[in-house]
Amino acid sequence: YSSVSLTQICLDASGNVFLSGTAGSTTGMASGGFQNTLGGGNGFLVKFNSGGTRLWATYYANANAVATDIYGNVYLAGTSNISTGIASGGFQNTLGGGGFWDAFLVKFDAGGSRLWGTYYGGAAEERGQSVITDASGNVYLAGAARSTSGIASGGFQNIYGGPPFGHDDFLVKFDSNGGRLWATYY
Repeated sequence: YSSVSLTQICLDASGNVFLSGTAGSTTGMASGGFQNTLGGGNGFLVKFNSGGTRLWATYYANANAVATDIYGNVYLAGTSNISTGIASGGFQNTLGGGGFWDAFLVKFDAGGSRLWGTYYGGAAEERGQSVITDASGNVYLAGAARSTSGIASGGFQNIYGGPPFGHDDFLVKFDSNGGRLWATYY
């Protein structure tokens, strides 16, 4: 018996359905996507057409949220403490948490190929909890941060305000190529 837990569902402009979640199964989940074997976390992302046929699926790190953009790309957000295979070509390509968890954001094209991925975290623990895109192709990642530096830049609140063992929320805006435009604690 293996458990599967759905975290979010979204649609693209063509009516395709995307599911994100966590999987306990090592078989039957991923096919035709970026990562077809379980490893580097137990999250998954799957794309179905509007008739319910699976088009592709990939394993990835612990997935919490999924969103699409107007160009047919799909973004997966979540949390990881794995130091390899998560980030490439994005804003932060190395795990910042020093053994803790970092948020992550990854962009896939419509066919399931990874275009870029980024960690988002400082020296403590961050969790990626939500993702959305805008009409210009920018992507927004929101979550919780315990790091007191490395999170905010050019935003409303650039100084960590949470208690020593609590957290601040954060919001960060990336361009379509994974570059950070601004970020804020809240």
